[in-house]
Amino acid sequence: MVIEAEVIPATTAAQIGGAALLFGALGNMATVIMKPGSVGPDPVGIWLTILILVLAIVAFVLPWDQFGPRSTLLLVPGAFAFIGFGNYTDPSPYVAGVYFILVGAWTGLCHPRFITLKLAPFFALFFWAPLYMVPHLDRLGASTAVITVVSVFIGESLGTLRTSLEESRRQLTESTERRLAALTRDSVDVTFVFGPDNTIRHVSPSVRARFGYTVEDLKEMPLDEFLRTKVEGLSAETIEALLMGTYVADEGDTAKEFRLQHRSGVWIDIEAAAQNMVEDDDIGGILVHVRDVTGRKVLEADLQRKAFHDDLTGLANRGAFRKEVRKLVDRGQEVSIIFIDLDGFKSVNDTGGHKQGDHLLQLAAERIRAVAPPRAVVARLGGDEFAIAVQLPVHTAASLAELLVTRLSESYTIDEAVVTIGASAGVSVSDAIGDGDQLISDADTAMYEAKLSEATQVAVFDPAMRSRRLEHIELRSRLRKAISDEEFVLHFQPAIELATGSWVGVESLVRWEKPGTGLVPPGAFIGVAENSGLIVDLGRWILNEACREAASWPAERSDTWVAVNVSPRQFRDPGLLTDIESALASSGLEPRRLVIEITESVLMEDIEAASERLNALRHMGIRLAIDDFGTGYSSLAYLQSLPFDILKIDRSFVIEATTEPSHLKLLTMINRLGHDLGLVTLIEGIETPEQAKLVEGIHVDLAQGYYFARPAQSHDLGLCRQSLDVLADQAG
Repeated sequence: MVIEAEVIPATTAAQIGGAALLFGALGNMATVIMKPGSVGPDPVGIWLTILILVLAIVAFVLPWDQFGPRSTLLLVPGAFAFIGFGNYTDPSPYVAGVYFILVGAWTGLCHPRFITLKLAPFFALFFWAPLYMVPHLDRLGASTAVITVVSVFIGESLGTLRTSLEESRRQLTESTERRLAALTRDSVDVTFVFGPDNTIRHVSPSVRARFGYTVEDLKEMPLDEFLRTKVEGLSAETIEALLMGTYVADEGDTAKEFRLQHRSGVWIDIEAAAQNMVEDDDIGGILVHVRDVTGRKVLEADLQRKAFHDDLTGLANRGAFRKEVRKLVDRGQEVSIIFIDLDGFKSVNDTGGHKQGDHLLQLAAERIRAVAPPRAVVARLGGDEFAIAVQLPVHTAASLAELLVTRLSESYTIDEAVVTIGASAGVSVSDAIGDGDQLISDADTAMYEAKLSEATQVAVFDPAMRSRRLEHIELRSRLRKAISDEEFVLHFQPAIELATGSWVGVESLVRWEKPGTGLVPPGAFIGVAENSGLIVDLGRWILNEACREAASWPAERSDTWVAVNVSPRQFRDPGLLTDIESALASSGLEPRRLVIEITESVLMEDIEAASERLNALRHMGIRLAIDDFGTGYSSLAYLQSLPFDILKIDRSFVIEATTEPSHLKLLTMINRLGHDLGLVTLIEGIETPEQAKLVEGIHVDLAQGYYFARPAQSHDLGLCRQSLDVLADQAG
């Protein structure tokens, strides 16, 4: 880094000159006062002495460094004048000669080489002329020559030494600059040196790659212009301190952030750390390290956005939603929370893939945003759960929730495919407790209640829901452990062929052998298993166990089929076909002896996907039954287009047919429709002789119910070899 600084600074040079002037003035004063033969002091000599004293004081007090390194040459004429007037008032070459040599030495020491040599004629003239006016002085020419030669020799010797030192220093600083440039050329940081003379004394070459400027661009620009037009964020006090070279960072101060204008005109974020090194001879200014932190700021902004926003939908995330709800509640404002869960989303995600599922979530988020009030806080909490915080009374929030459920339940078009899902919502409102997290939890609890309810899709929270939710959570936990520990047993209920009275198949029904409680009926836990997703694991166990038991039955039962109910969530599970293949393979059961039962609601969620899966099951040789027909959509179209084998008519029809002739006609029509479509008809829930006679009279093919046999384990129903032997012995 080449910095134009003298070996001897200008102020020091002036002070040396001032000392020389002071010496001459004091010497002159002594000779004027003590001049032999004079009546009193010479007035001219006294005034000259005073003038030189003033000049010496000026040399000591003026800030010569601010005037430049050559400014002290202004003192040389004063020194010349003193030589002349001194010799005139005191024609003694000895005092003047000493002063003459002292001035020559000072000139050579503090100024460039050859200055003393160039000024030699002036020295000789000012020394010789006054003495020439005194005729009695002997050897004037010789004295002038000797004094001039000695003075110039000493001055040039010192000047040569000074120049040599400056050259060494210049080489050293150039070497330092080359090393610094090499180190900083590709550095992330750009190094500046701000001089106290309103210049940018140094800037590392990496400035071009980082900020677009060349080194020459910035060195030619005044420092104040650079700080005021190219940098944003500097205070007026800081700019002034940098210009004056007085800036000092606060103790423990770290790098500060500002904005700097790139040469292209774009403003970029920078981080700068400054260190005052004005007193350092190698630096001589304010050393500033600057780093472009635009990328870091973008990353920080991105992390900030990700910390509080959902990447997929752009809505607030769970953390941001909780924070905003707490703020609203803490202010004492009435806040209602709407908690929304999409029904059937997992089916879309499983059958259409994550891409289709993500697109569906984005479309759902757009619909929620469109319906939500302007100042509402809308968030995606994770998965297919959304939430809205609104400053509305609970009844108004409930109406809004119903509108949201309606809009979300309308069909979506994704990649030219029409997708239909549902939604459930729970609503809670803040109370005097003022707990934002509890408010969100209450809305979630209400949503869960709505999801379990068949009567409504929107539920408003009441305290009783908390205990019910806790019971569900506890049951879910116990159920998960029960599946892991295989605390279940299968019961079977026969399907009777009414024409012959023989068994043709059985339906497998699961029971929970809960330790310390006994058998728990499926109605107490199947709903929780379905909503929690545990039904997939439980259904897999039922499937394996049913196939294993059926395969173990004796030859007399080799044509008896076993039916397994598959829940909606299990039917949508991508691993269903693999699970069935595995169960058949591990048990050795013939596929024709397995009947898979599904309900109408499964078909309505996605008829095309259901058709594809049913056909895949049919190709495996498995028989298919539609369960609880008449309780759902009861569409005749899918009965014609889907590969069902058995039509199971819901028990409600036979109950009503025994009391209402119109219902008997309806039951007869359904049975005839099944036969016309080539299906085997089976009616459930036969409990009395009258009901049995009724269904036999309309020629239903198969029947189930307590009238024929209650569900029981296979050995109790005589399905095992040992049971058949016992029954034969009893008959004998």
